[in-house]
Amino acid sequence: MEAEAYFRHAVAERQAGRAAAAISAARAALNLEPRHRPARNLLIDLYFAGGRFDDIVKRLEPEIETGSADGDTYHRLGSAYLALGRLEAAENALLRAIEREPEHLQAHNNLAALYARSSNVGQSIERLEWVLRLDSTLVVALANLSKAYLENGQHDQAERRLQQLLELEPGHAGGLYYSAVLCNDQGRYDDAVAFLQRLPVHIQRPAAVHLELARAYEGLNRSAEAIQHLERATELDPAYTDALYRLGQVLARQGDREGSGEVLRTFQLWQQRAHENPHLWRQITFHREALATSQASDWAHYALGRLYAGQGWHDAAVREYRAAVAFNPDHLNAWRQLGRLSLQARQADDAARAYEHIVALAPEDASAWNNLSAAYLASQRLDDAERALHRALDIAPGAVGLHYNLGLLYHQRGALHEALAAYRQALHLQPRNPRIRQAIDRLEDELADRFD
Repeated sequence: MEAEAYFRHAVAERQAGRAAAAISAARAALNLEPRHRPARNLLIDLYFAGGRFDDIVKRLEPEIETGSADGDTYHRLGSAYLALGRLEAAENALLRAIEREPEHLQAHNNLAALYARSSNVGQSIERLEWVLRLDSTLVVALANLSKAYLENGQHDQAERRLQQLLELEPGHAGGLYYSAVLCNDQGRYDDAVAFLQRLPVHIQRPAAVHLELARAYEGLNRSAEAIQHLERATELDPAYTDALYRLGQVLARQGDREGSGEVLRTFQLWQQRAHENPHLWRQITFHREALATSQASDWAHYALGRLYAGQGWHDAAVREYRAAVAFNPDHLNAWRQLGRLSLQARQADDAARAYEHIVALAPEDASAWNNLSAAYLASQRLDDAERALHRALDIAPGAVGLHYNLGLLYHQRGALHEALAAYRQALHLQPRNPRIRQAIDRLEDELADRFD
């Protein structure tokens, strides 16, 4: 089959909702014709849809190294870096994209978002105003510019851009949310509630929306409703310092000193962490707010999960990764992180469920089959563990670790001769590995003792 035929097959598989098959077909096209641009672009789009940002980087960085990459390639790579939190690399790539294609609006908009995330509001405003001079109907740029003006205290400019945005798209989540923030800042609490009630009802309200509703109800002297929304905000995001502080204050005013004290102690814990790492907290705030302004929020949940996991905040990270796959069941990297954290926490059943999703999305991933085997093994599902390991070996027959793990599995099952054969195959592939040599020696001693 020719590359073009594989590409057409990939397109059909994507349209049918079979992402894994589409990825396999697109890869096959590129194996036959590495410069098949439509297949490459389709593969990158599929990786973006699945949250496979590391795979995007692996695919595009070699193109950059050749020195022949165009602006769109730099933009796609910069967007992947941005999603991974690699801000310096993202900035460099997006600037290169703009050098090559000065009117690449998406690159300008993403660069403005990066500046906003790093609290460089002035540069963000300048970049977005330039974008809107080229295309005044770009709603994502209007939303980002409104946010930047709000952060800069320029409420008149923010209101003008928000009115423009909502005229173009009356139900735009970011436009409605930032309009509510503006109204709360100005004491127009009824208007704030009205804007927030226009948000889509079919998606779960994120924590930031509950906070703005609480601000409005508090301003309207409806404390019970304010407390309900603040409690919901902190339930959705236990590290939300703004919501924790406000909840503690409202509870204190209502005479609930015990409840207030507990909430404020939690606030102080997270506030201390924010003071210790302000750059981290700016990124957390950026992604938390993004959840209030986008209906496709899997990327923001995933980014928060990575930030929390990097600090060792296991429960908070798991919560965000679960939210990411709830929004996008094909988000491969979120499933990977859930599997990894579940294995670390010895939650074998949760790990198995995560890796089952992964191998369904990426059946060519030998390491995922290996991890699935480990999860099954931890649950004492030995037959399933063996089948998963054999599937991994079908994909990567020369992987030393897989043969060694198969030896461990056979050893645990009491199949000592099969274990010895697996260990010897591993040693054949890596003759100087002392761990494998020791495993063979111990097993040979065990067999000798058994038959003496």
